[in-house]
Amino acid sequence: MENQEGANPHDEINPSLSKVILAAHVKEGLELARRYGLRGDVIHFIATHHGTSVMRYFSERGAAQGLSADDFRYANPLPDTKETAIVMLADPLEAAARGRPREEIPDIVEALVEERRNDAQLDRAPLTMAELAKIKQAFVKVLQGMAHSRVNNYPLFQGQ
Repeated sequence: MENQEGANPHDEINPSLSKVILAAHVKEGLELARRYGLRGDVIHFIATHHGTSVMRYFSERGAAQGLSADDFRYANPLPDTKETAIVMLADPLEAAARGRPREEIPDIVEALVEERRNDAQLDRAPLTMAELAKIKQAFVKVLQGMAHSRVNNYPLFQGQ
């Protein structure tokens, strides 16, 4: 899992339970957003940032138990704006690219965007193929920028 350090607590529990736990973060996020009075458009981003995509990690574990990928889908609305579609792509791309060599990033971006497109996750978003190509280029540029290394002892602020 991309947001943890140390042992993976999901290694010790059934993948179906892991799916319930992971899916709950959208519901909990929506509850918090409403409690704190966030704008409707922000709430919409939270609701759609996974769409009905498959929780791949748990799906692969569940396959060993005879479960299908569809058993590990989020039950959320699909993104229906260009912006919500971009956020849907950004979330797993950042996780997949983290710690990977810069030269792998273009292939990661291409594979993940095409997976989401082929899985109909972008079907309600009004994106053209030309726009999607530009979005992929932008993701490659940003993610490769995040992946570059710094020199040792890089000064934190002027005067050091």
